[in-house]
Amino acid sequence: IGVVRSGHDLLEAILFPSSSMVPDFQPYLVDIRKEVLSGIVKSESPEAITLATAAAETRTVQRSEIVSMQAAPISMMPEGLDAALSDSELLDLIAFLRSLNNEQWLLPEKRE
Repeated sequence: IGVVRSGHDLLEAILFPSSSMVPDFQPYLVDIRKEVLSGIVKSESPEAITLATAAAETRTVQRSEIVSMQAAPISMMPEGLDAALSDSELLDLIAFLRSLNNEQWLLPEKRE
């Protein structure tokens, strides 16, 4: 994330998560007659789509079940996360996210 987002962008994403969304993390609302699912498309084929509906939860839906599918206007990241952090913690979080730039010296060493 540190490669593609500036500090300003990261702060905006934390304070106003629905103001702009990265295309790979755009949530969708998928109506499948019985219910409406909300999630991020993780994979798709002509027959089905797989949605990430929670951090460790996915759901595969057959395209024949889908009544409608549209981009959701609200991010899956909840608003107000900044309220739980002090100013110092918020700055530390942004510094940490900016450090995630794929530079090898920041990555943990592989242990055999």
